Amino acid sequence: MLAFLANWQTTNIISTHYRMNPLRQLQQLRLSDAEYDNLIELIKIKGIPKHLQKHFQHFIVRDNKLIYEPLNLEYIPPKDQMKTMETLYDQVESVGKGQNNFYRWITTQYLGIPKLNI
Repeated sequence: MLAFLANWQTTNIISTHYRMNPLRQLQQLRLSDAEYDNLIELIKIKGIPKHLQKHFQHFIVRDNKLIYEPLNLEYIPPKDQMKTMETLYDQVESVGKGQNNFYRWITTQYLGIPKLNI
């Protein structure tokens, strides 16, 4: 069940050949639904393994959700992205926002939602 993480490579995070804003680099993090579920189970059972410390050292599990603790940003897995965006789109704060501003507003609250899905 948790074997995928033993071989998890940094290729799952888009590599950067130039200096990227750390928040933007966090937004590039992509996990499949299975990887997300397995990572939550692993963190709850054993904590974060050493080979994943570089990318997940500041993540915690709260209410069965993956949270980036320093900024309190929740990682949204692919299966929940549309539901989350629909909920945000229906809020009063989203009225009058174009595609770019709506995406920036989402990234102040959540991780893992690509701009292409907006």
